[in-house]
Amino acid sequence: VPKTTIEFAGALHEEVTKTIELSNPARRPIAYAVRVEGSSVFDLPLGKSVRVEPKSSLSFPVTFSSRFAADAHARLLFLSRGDGVHVAHATSLTFVLSARITSKKPHA
Repeated sequence: VPKTTIEFAGALHEEVTKTIELSNPARRPIAYAVRVEGSSVFDLPLGKSVRVEPKSSLSFPVTFSSRFAADAHARLLFLSRGDGVHVAHATSLTFVLSARITSKKPHA
C-alpha cells in the first residue's frame, strides 16, 4: 500500500527534484534497497541503496527528467535489508511517483 503520492510538475525537458525524508528512531542503522518500477524518467541520485544511521534522518532525492510530453507514473520502493542483528528490521515503504508536463515549450 503506497504511503503517499509524490507529484512532479515541470516543463518539457526540465529537471525537477523532490526529496523524501527518511527517519530512523531505532538504536541500530536501517538499510534499504531502493527501486523504481514504472517509467524510466525518474532517477535516484543517491543510488539504489540507502542507510539511515541510528536516531537520525536522511533526505533522499528523486529526480524527474521529462523527455516526452506524456504524463509519467512509477512506484518507488524502499525494501528493508535489515538482518536484525547489526542492521534493524524496518517496514518496507512504497511511494507513488506521478509527473505531468506543465509546458511543452522547448528550452531556448
